[in-house]
Amino acid sequence: MNASFRLGVARPILCATVLAFLAGGCGGGGAAAATCSGGAGMPTFVQLIYPEPNATSVPTSGVILYGAGAPLAITLQAGTTTIATTAVALPSPLPSPAATLPPGGGFAMQAVAYGPLPSATTITVNRTESEPPCYVSQTYSIGSFTTQ
Repeated sequence: MNASFRLGVARPILCATVLAFLAGGCGGGGAAAATCSGGAGMPTFVQLIYPEPNATSVPTSGVILYGAGAPLAITLQAGTTTIATTAVALPSPLPSPAATLPPGGGFAMQAVAYGPLPSATTITVNRTESEPPCYVSQTYSIGSFTTQ
């Protein structure tokens, strides 16, 4: 490779990197700079409690229980369709069988309602985290289940 080819390839990457840094707003110390909390944008620990990961014959309407330090944005994915959930109070009694929340660490059980979902379908449970303007919104799978 000659030097002009390498420079021609590297220049757009360098320009995009500089523009992304300048648009991010998380540094520079100017009056308009954002204050960012947290560290390196690591995902928060979240555990799917009910239905247990890979459960089958799950009702097409009901609640999902998960363990986290605070309520999070939970969505469901059925193929290419994203399905919203709604935060609700913990049901009483709690549904079973359910996974066990690890002790300590500041985790609490949270609940979201869903439904109706398509029958005989694998549903992926996702949570989305973002801390704009510092981190790009990221969606992570915390497990999946199959409906009745």
